[in-house]
Amino acid sequence: MKKIIAVLVALVLTMGLFTAFAGAVDASDVLDFKDANSTQIGMSLDVILWNGGQVGNRVAADAYLSEDGTLDAVALSGESIGYHGWVCFKQEVKQFGYMIDDKIVFDSSFWFDNEPGLVDTIRGWGGDWANGYPQRFLVTVPFEGLTGTKTVCAIVELADGTVVKMNDATPGDNRDTTYAIKFPAGSLFDENDYTVSYFIDKTNATNWSNGNIGEMKVTYYFKVEDDGLAIAVKADGLDAGNYVQLNFNPGNYLWDTTGQFVSFVLGDTLTALQHNHANGLLDDPAPGGADITSKVNGQIVKTDSGFEFTAKLPKEIFTITDVAGADAFVYGQDDLYFGMFLVAGGGGLSNQKNTDYTDWTCKGLNLNEYVFEGQPEPATQPTTGDMTVAMFAVIAVLALGAAVVFAKKRAF
Repeated sequence: MKKIIAVLVALVLTMGLFTAFAGAVDASDVLDFKDANSTQIGMSLDVILWNGGQVGNRVAADAYLSEDGTLDAVALSGESIGYHGWVCFKQEVKQFGYMIDDKIVFDSSFWFDNEPGLVDTIRGWGGDWANGYPQRFLVTVPFEGLTGTKTVCAIVELADGTVVKMNDATPGDNRDTTYAIKFPAGSLFDENDYTVSYFIDKTNATNWSNGNIGEMKVTYYFKVEDDGLAIAVKADGLDAGNYVQLNFNPGNYLWDTTGQFVSFVLGDTLTALQHNHANGLLDDPAPGGADITSKVNGQIVKTDSGFEFTAKLPKEIFTITDVAGADAFVYGQDDLYFGMFLVAGGGGLSNQKNTDYTDWTCKGLNLNEYVFEGQPEPATQPTTGDMTVAMFAVIAVLALGAAVVFAKKRAF
């Protein structure tokens, strides 16, 4: 009996959880105001507020738009945006809320009591208005914790559960609560997604052309993946036009020559260059740098302290084709040696030790100091015949087990 009661309790709890989840509003189900034509009558957006203070109507607020059509919360010291007005539908209003991209929030505090005479005035306009349900609102959207560019809009839920955006975009009416708002840039990547990291700053930097690192700090994050080397970089204190570089010695095949240099040039967009060697990615040794931007899937953002970027170097770039024997390197199986460099602060910098930068071969730069260790394949692998035998053996064991269970049931 106790077991039955426990099962029933668990079932009730599960159903309750399911009901709560199923009742949540999905962003894809929210209607634009113009598409709610079976129930909407009209709305008024009287005042837009910024940080709680009145800006004016939509026309007045739009005067603060940037050239790209966004409200810049950083430049305008934004903490919140608010909307005050009324809506009128053919059914009662249940509650008000807002959307930030696909996130939906409702709050009872957004309900604003109608002033005396409002309902009678609106219904006195006749037509659909005569049977409408006018209701005032004051919706406030807080900005705390928001990063990047978000789309913000006020919403309303009706008595039947329909959710409608307050985005009446009828030309000339200026009743749309939708804004794209630009917030501080968030981190482009999660450090925990990478397996190893190294940094260059004033505690370990060495100069190879009178560079002054000052308070700059560049942290490199790496992860060896099947199709290439995933890289993320936080470049604090660096400027547009500075270079963040990596120098590779795949499998130690380049010990007596220059390494395979890759440069990332910081700016509004990320530029990637390869130097010194032809390889399986691009047949261009280009000492000054051949452009491989289109091949590394790079992303970059400007941060308060500098730049962040991510990229992936395809594994083919490590197969060097203009040095005898270097094309024997097998990505993922052989050791991949490397070093980290910068061109910033008026010169060149690195965290390579025990080098005076007079010899730019891999040997002279000590490019075996850092390594992504290879994982050689097992010496032997099952052949097709061996796998077939193993498969039949498993089937036989399963069949025997089934026979034993059946025999036990018969005996019982």
